[in-house]
Amino acid sequence: MEMTFFVSLSVEEALERLNKRIDSAMSGWAFEAYRLNIPEGKQIAATAYRKYYMRTGRDYLVMQAILDDLTGTTRVHFSGTDVKTWDFDLGAAAAFQNWMKEALSDSILPDP
Repeated sequence: MEMTFFVSLSVEEALERLNKRIDSAMSGWAFEAYRLNIPEGKQIAATAYRKYYMRTGRDYLVMQAILDDLTGTTRVHFSGTDVKTWDFDLGAAAAFQNWMKEALSDSILPDP
């Protein structure tokens, strides 16, 4: 399952909100963060989030988040587990991505 959208925040601000969101969950955490600053002040950040979902039958889901401002507007891309990968997903991957997207809901821009 994938999801891509644009926000009116900087890469750092968006990443900070996503990290605060996962930290607010008793059963979730961020790991494997990577940041790359490139010329002209552009950034790319990649991280992975893990969260417990009992309904998956496998305990945890992992979602990757890649953020960049290479086009001048911050793009957020989520990618993670889905029904094809997890036999007993039962909508948990979509719920996880939507739950994380809520952290940025007040800054989401229309698709270009």
